[in-house]
Amino acid sequence: MPPRSTDLYSLLPDYLRRSDYERGKPLEALLSAAEKQGQIVYDDITRLWNSFFAETCDDALLPYLADLIALNLIDDDPANNRREVARTIAYRRRKGTVPQLETLAGDVTGYSCRVAEFFERLQWNQSMIHFRMDCLNTVDLRDRSALARIGGAFDRCQHTADLRPSTQKRGWHNIRKIGFFLWRLRAIPLRGVEAKPVAAKPGAYHFNALGQPLPLFQSPEPLERGVSADWPRTGEDNVMAPISPVRFREDPAAYIHTPLGFTIYENGVPTARPVIPANLCAWVSPDTTKIAVDVKLGRILVGSDIPLKAGTVVTVDYYFGFSGNVGGGAYERRYSNPGAAIVQVSKNGAVKNVSDALAQLAASTAAVRIVEITDSRTYAEPKNWVLPGTFTTLIVRAASGQRPTIVLSNTQQAFVGPTAGKHLEVSGILFTGAGRTLLIPKGIETVSFQDCTLDPGGGTGEDGVTARPAGVTLQVESPGNGVQLALDHCITGLLKLPDAMDCFTLSDSIVDAQPFAQPALAGGPPAVVLRSTILGDFSCIKLEASEALVRGTTKVLMRQEGCVRFSYFGPGSDVPRRYECAPSSPPPVFTTTLFSAPGYTQLALDCPTAISAGGTDGREIGVWASLGAPRRLEHLTLRLSEYLPAGLQPAIVFVT
Repeated sequence: MPPRSTDLYSLLPDYLRRSDYERGKPLEALLSAAEKQGQIVYDDITRLWNSFFAETCDDALLPYLADLIALNLIDDDPANNRREVARTIAYRRRKGTVPQLETLAGDVTGYSCRVAEFFERLQWNQSMIHFRMDCLNTVDLRDRSALARIGGAFDRCQHTADLRPSTQKRGWHNIRKIGFFLWRLRAIPLRGVEAKPVAAKPGAYHFNALGQPLPLFQSPEPLERGVSADWPRTGEDNVMAPISPVRFREDPAAYIHTPLGFTIYENGVPTARPVIPANLCAWVSPDTTKIAVDVKLGRILVGSDIPLKAGTVVTVDYYFGFSGNVGGGAYERRYSNPGAAIVQVSKNGAVKNVSDALAQLAASTAAVRIVEITDSRTYAEPKNWVLPGTFTTLIVRAASGQRPTIVLSNTQQAFVGPTAGKHLEVSGILFTGAGRTLLIPKGIETVSFQDCTLDPGGGTGEDGVTARPAGVTLQVESPGNGVQLALDHCITGLLKLPDAMDCFTLSDSIVDAQPFAQPALAGGPPAVVLRSTILGDFSCIKLEASEALVRGTTKVLMRQEGCVRFSYFGPGSDVPRRYECAPSSPPPVFTTTLFSAPGYTQLALDCPTAISAGGTDGREIGVWASLGAPRRLEHLTLRLSEYLPAGLQPAIVFVT
């Protein structure tokens, strides 16, 4: 499209503008009105032009473009439909080829995909006129690279025929089988996070701010797949997966200080010290003159011959694995607070802690007051967060793309009053502290937490063996009359809420009471639970629930009111009338319930179908209902029936 025309009045000769100025600018007013109408016409022409292309048209036009190419849309997600409409012609030109199948599976499911032709991995007698030297019937025991990849998506060894029906772990290698390896977990970025030092080991650090041994993930750029160029195959560096220690040793430069892997900083500057791969299970470095990194455990060890200077702050950029954007993370969050009074907090700024920022805002008269933490550092706040005596809206948030960590001290309860506030909002922050309580003082009408993690504890400790103690408890001070509390896309531990509260809303969140050995909520206020997972017992006065998964026993006092739909409650639960709920037995099966593990609260592949596909529109029940995993698999199966070569049978394997 041609660029929009410039200001019409500025195109007039100077003498006409002077004459118009002397007459009170009537000509300028006329041309301004004409320009506004011209802009409306221009915008309409631009929109019509964009409607010719699947990449730029409105969502409502996608079905019409699909009809033009005889494509039957099967998804209700406009983003997925847009990709499929845009690439359908290219799919058909490459129909049945491996790169096309990989691209199709990735576009339909949103997962990283690698296609393996299992019939190419079968052992067979070779032709005497065409030797295949890379297809030996015996494994080369000297090839460490090939041995490490046996049984995976990038296996290069030959196998005997397996005639069993294909499942997650068997029945793959047969003449008619083609495998689709899918990676369901996402790589979520963290930028400028303080590495957790190990007290008993100088120069030793954890990537994880809580000190937990967790694998580092890689986040590749999407492969370029144009209309006319040859499409590339999905390689090991093109999938969203944990960084393979074998691959890291083969090509460390692909991961060290690159967007694909991780970066280590000393006082905000990328370290100039050489970095090498290592196994730091026992915190022993193979080279004391370099920085050793263990990508499987997320550990750093600075060689004893190159010690860091006293006071050096080690920060890292890396990716951690999780099913979706729930809890504290460096997500892109859109904020719009015009006219708000904002005080920014950072370790390198003028205001270095939240308590000082709140003190500055106490004198403000703005309707919206905001404390914004602009980095992902760790803050051990020196004192409580004193709330203003009165406020309309007070927001304590992390800047977009940041996830700071707040360490609660022995006596600190974070928020303290007295106050008479209208709305308190906390967004994008990780709170931690063993056995600590995050207290919400009385006097605030509504409190909301968004994209926050209140470390529940549990999971593996710094040694990778022992369990972490119970973590943070979220408590609303009694009597709590008229208080409304909302948790949205959060992870939290024990909840202590008074009955006098108006309402408690939990949406797309996780409540984990396992480390506390107590009910997740005992005798709480009226509750609304939507698309959430609760690990522990739960009791309240009244309950409205949809796609909720409560692994423990649920007790509701006023069962004649409310309704629960498409949900699961543990054996012995007393809840209001049920609609299309899963039976209490068999129970749900999770990949893991260890806090911070990549598969935390993800439903296992052998989870009962009534739970894994018992939600609205066949979605799973629980916190990951919005991901629509069962529907993605169903859509992939439908599309493969159209594009697979005749006679081949797909074997779908979930790697994560």
